[in-house]
Amino acid sequence: MSDVVGFTVSIAHLSVEDVYAALEDVYIRVDTLRTFFSTQLEKPQQYIHEPDLLKMPVTVVPAASVSDTLAELYGTAFDTTVPHPYRFILSINKSGLVDSVSLVISHMLVDLAGVDLLKKEICACLEGGIGTPISGIRKLRDLEDDEDYSSADRFFEEGYGAFPNTIFPGVPDHPDTDGKYYYEIYTSQPLGRLIARKASQLGVLSSAYVLASYAAALSSMTGAETVGIINMMHNRMGARRNVAANLVSGIPIAVHVAHASSIGVLATEVSGPILRGFRSGVLAESHIARILNSVAQTRRVNLRLESVFNFVDIAHDAVGDVIRRDRHERVGAVPDPLVRMVCRVTGGSTQLAIEASSRAFDAHATRRLMDRVIDALLTGEMPVARTELGNLWVSRPSSLVRVAELESCYSSIPGVRDVSLSVQGGVIGARVKGSLSESDFLASLVERCSIDPRVVCADELSYQSAESVITGPSPSSPASLEALLAAVAEARGEADATETFFAQGGEYLQLGRVSLAMRNHGYLCWPSDFLHGRSLQAVSRYLDLGDLEPVLT
Repeated sequence: MSDVVGFTVSIAHLSVEDVYAALEDVYIRVDTLRTFFSTQLEKPQQYIHEPDLLKMPVTVVPAASVSDTLAELYGTAFDTTVPHPYRFILSINKSGLVDSVSLVISHMLVDLAGVDLLKKEICACLEGGIGTPISGIRKLRDLEDDEDYSSADRFFEEGYGAFPNTIFPGVPDHPDTDGKYYYEIYTSQPLGRLIARKASQLGVLSSAYVLASYAAALSSMTGAETVGIINMMHNRMGARRNVAANLVSGIPIAVHVAHASSIGVLATEVSGPILRGFRSGVLAESHIARILNSVAQTRRVNLRLESVFNFVDIAHDAVGDVIRRDRHERVGAVPDPLVRMVCRVTGGSTQLAIEASSRAFDAHATRRLMDRVIDALLTGEMPVARTELGNLWVSRPSSLVRVAELESCYSSIPGVRDVSLSVQGGVIGARVKGSLSESDFLASLVERCSIDPRVVCADELSYQSAESVITGPSPSSPASLEALLAAVAEARGEADATETFFAQGGEYLQLGRVSLAMRNHGYLCWPSDFLHGRSLQAVSRYLDLGDLEPVLT
């Protein structure tokens, strides 16, 4: 995983000399960024480098080569101990003029908010102005001369104050931290104390890791539907009052408290339970994949992991913006996924969001899913996951154990004479032959899944009877859905389930593999557009299954 971020801005064909002159002021401040950043578990390394404009890290490349140059730099791990862990890229056109300026910088020096500020700063300079000084980016000695520095930073660093629901960084030489950074949440709520204790035990990666988790957990606890945004800049005292006020009032927040630096926005404001996002400290993608696999195994939900890297010009985009933009582009082409995990590893932090369709998840189910993610993050669960580039395909739990259970389950159904099971890529396929009719076989399967919660149907099931073969079901034929409903009705001693179901109506769905969760967590899995043109909620209401949990592959 690359540890750099950046952006590209197009300009109106300036000379190289003009661009150099415009970037000088930006360069001076960029080179002092390292003053305010540290490694995760060590005291801040206080680098003070006087700018040497003769050595300003600038690469001039032809316009045709800029993409390759950027791609190479974005795959570079900058050494933050060297004088210049960043680089300006000037794209030169055939006339010898600069038509774009790019900045690639180590995420140890700047977070997303800082990247956005740098972009605005450079644009302002290139347009002929000096630009507004970047808030929160000043030399350490300037801060030491600041009259407000002593009281503000003592309050910030020691963690004492009159505001109860506020987050503070721990002091490196605190006796309880063994010289490591840790973060506490001062709150009267047991949940806050629990998270603070877990974070301290873990040697938490950053305060955002704690506060964002706390905000999301608080959101699930209070039932609030909106994730608020607080963008704290240099006025830390006033900003902390706002944080405390919002926590006291029960509005969940998620803010990134960087070490004496500009503060990044952590979550995008959304309405409704469809998107719930939070941002943590730096986590490797492999770590995220393992966490999500744990969630998927527990909830039997196959989450789709998408990495959205901060390349070129999306530094300021929130994950919610990415989701909404992608959804807009998919309209009329590919149906929205029911469950989607979007992950962005950039800017010194990791931003995660779960998008769960309201057609399959209500607010309570969505909150429980996010709670499970937060719990996995806080407890550091690290199960093994099978990952592929750009996506996370999660095998359902204990495939080999399930094979034996399924074989025993199918074989025990009266009238079944032949069971063949296979596992490929974590997907269990079952071919069953018997003398039972389709409805009798399905009714028996429903009954056994209801009795034994450990038994789940195969991911792909083919049943061959003396009368016909069902290979469940194709988009063009809802016969198997009707057979399932009829089987359930027969098992309940009811007359006609099909008529009742279609009377419920519902919105048009086009799904991949869908799992219907029984109350006792038994599962019936049906591949290939199981509810094509049907309503998940209609099935839920009729079968009285409670929450429906989709399994996408």
